[in-house]
Amino acid sequence: MKFPLAIFTRDPGRGAGATRGFTLPELLIASTVFMLLVGGIVVANLFGLRMFQITEAKLNATDGVRKTIGKLTDEIRPGHTGAQHRDRQRS
Repeated sequence: MKFPLAIFTRDPGRGAGATRGFTLPELLIASTVFMLLVGGIVVANLFGLRMFQITEAKLNATDGVRKTIGKLTDEIRPGHTGAQHRDRQRS
């Protein structure tokens, strides 16, 4: 099966200077479908960007809390147990 590579080709039945091409309704429909496709891609991209921003903010908040809790536990955790500390104070 051969497909023509040119969009506009000569039509031998229409005279010497006639060419075949797309009609106006065909061009309008093709342009509309293309614009809907591009619009859908843009909307999906913007939705993904918004979801990334929301997720990033939540992850940053969680990371900050995790670092703070880690610092608190490091500061609170003594190098010895409470029983050892009481024994040292008595002597």
